[in-house]
Amino acid sequence: MLRSHHLGQIGEGLLGNELTVCGWAERIRAVGGIAFILLRDRYGVLQISMEGMADQEKIGREYCLKISGVLQLRPQENRTQDQNGNYELIASRVEVLNKSLTPPFMIDEREEINEEIRLKYRYLDIRRRSMKDNLLFRHKVVEAVRETLNSLDFTEIETPMLMKSTPEGARDFIVPSRVYPGQFFALPQSPQLYKQMLQVAGMDRYYQLAKCFRDEDNRKDRQLVHTQIDLEMSFVEQEDVHRVVESFLKNVFKKTLNIEIETPFPYLPHDECIRLYGLDKPDVRFGMPFFDLNEVFSASDYPGFSEVLAQNGRIAGFTIKGGASLSRKDLDGFSEFVKTYRAKGVFSTKFVGGEFTSGAAKLIPQTQVKNLKVLSGVEEGDLLVFVADKAEVTNAALGWLRNSVARQLNLIPENQYKFLWVTDFPAFEWNDETRVWDAKHHMFSAPRECDMEYLKDGQLQKVYAVLYDLVLNGVELGSGSLRIHNASVQKYIMQKIGLSDEAIEQRFGFFLKSLEYGAPPHGGIALGLDRLVMTLLQLDNIRDVMAFPNSSGARYLLDDSPTSVPLETLDELHLEVMPE
Repeated sequence: MLRSHHLGQIGEGLLGNELTVCGWAERIRAVGGIAFILLRDRYGVLQISMEGMADQEKIGREYCLKISGVLQLRPQENRTQDQNGNYELIASRVEVLNKSLTPPFMIDEREEINEEIRLKYRYLDIRRRSMKDNLLFRHKVVEAVRETLNSLDFTEIETPMLMKSTPEGARDFIVPSRVYPGQFFALPQSPQLYKQMLQVAGMDRYYQLAKCFRDEDNRKDRQLVHTQIDLEMSFVEQEDVHRVVESFLKNVFKKTLNIEIETPFPYLPHDECIRLYGLDKPDVRFGMPFFDLNEVFSASDYPGFSEVLAQNGRIAGFTIKGGASLSRKDLDGFSEFVKTYRAKGVFSTKFVGGEFTSGAAKLIPQTQVKNLKVLSGVEEGDLLVFVADKAEVTNAALGWLRNSVARQLNLIPENQYKFLWVTDFPAFEWNDETRVWDAKHHMFSAPRECDMEYLKDGQLQKVYAVLYDLVLNGVELGSGSLRIHNASVQKYIMQKIGLSDEAIEQRFGFFLKSLEYGAPPHGGIALGLDRLVMTLLQLDNIRDVMAFPNSSGARYLLDDSPTSVPLETLDELHLEVMPE
């Protein structure tokens, strides 16, 4: 080894010893004719004293150095609470292993850095302590997950990275075949079909840290490539899958944050979740559940309410404790906010002096005032806000407004983690554009046994699936379900969502055939590893927990991909790029 110790091993037991350390020059300063270097490696930092060394002027920021010297205590007045803040190495020899260009930013935590610059120079960005610590934290999460699943008799199995294109909601990344001109592989959006076939194969308990590829627009919690904690189990019911997930998450929290989380996690059926919170991924760290106001305003002569009720819309709201102190500007801001979710605006009224005043107070039928007080639980100084629109618009607008208000008014407890299983999702949803039923999550989820008659009768709007999402602090960590293990039922559902028999055979024939060979009842789940780490670290952007993410513009700024390729490569693949 070029070094005798790394900087995480520095301690009292090494005082007076001759050490050799390696790292990068984070900062260089001169005090009273003595040069000091703050040396950094993956494990920590250490002050280096270079008194009387002739070549000290030749060292620049981020030079890669090998330094030998004796470890001593720093003078009492110069000691700090930082790692290795009590020690310094009195250098006797300094070797420059490699010079460095002047970095485009200071590699420390003292300044905000433009994200595009960070991604372009990601190898420098990762030298920063916060990024390095994020990646080390991610490693510990993976370690804890593997430890638990291995102890529960799961087998880690890799599934193909090149497969048939079987779109699962997002666009596939397509890979042309050189050997078979005009034919293409796809990169997997998930290992869904393969992990189900592993259950047919009798592997019983499978898991994988699976790379998944989805050609979709970026958001703060999404990337073109992400990693799933993917698992599947045979001969199970819903709760069996849940207990496994809770077990490895319990280990993750203990190993990474030293927090004991309570299990089992609470359950909330999908429809009740939407009724109370408007979203299927509610943040339950704070209150403000919704209450329905259709009955209250059925007696109103306000045309806007009458129109919504006539179209089977929803009028609903929530109460903001102490919200009567909010300004007109704040309330106008609420209305602007919900327009993002296609709502026309927000109605509001304050409860002051024992009655509803201002805003929408005049729209409340007098016969319903008492009922509204009971429904809303309103008290002196509170604010009632509500939306009247199509049900899906009201739900989304109020749901996101509730989250925004909680952040704005600091209603979200710090350092608190609240899990929730959202269960019993509708199996299908109507697509107004294509005029066909779509699978709510995916077409492989098993309908509830009690809804099979509705399925057979074609009443798809009444069919619910054994589908479950795991939500943490308002973030959907993952989705899972019990799967359809009967080939005829699976094909019937594919037909119901508009696939022709020819398309079914071409895209899924191999999978349906596998189900005909004694496929066992099975189920599973996939949790987003990147999203889990982001949520545990209470970060806002998934890119901060990935080593080499793409930018918001769906490019990799580090290597400037995607790029064009030479014409001879296209010829070899039998491809031609059409002009725009």
